[in-house]
Amino acid sequence: MADKLCLPYVNCISSIIAAPDYIGVNPNETDASFELVKVMAKNVQIGIKLDTKDNYLYVATLHTITNGKLQHGIANGRLKKI
Repeated sequence: MADKLCLPYVNCISSIIAAPDYIGVNPNETDASFELVKVMAKNVQIGIKLDTKDNYLYVATLHTITNGKLQHGIANGRLKKI
């Protein structure tokens, strides 16, 4: 479950998916997945995974990230501007 800081963003998941600002892949994740970041009042990051057994996508994580973490992801190529 999302922490209290993320609760205001739960209702925004569909709009984040529809219009993210950044997309990336977590190099530490072994499953088929990707990350989306939307710059809002805070930088909101969601992780989306593919359930390969049943062939569907689902939101696995929802959390905020700092501007520093966002800029680091952009600088190292992990996040790309959409």
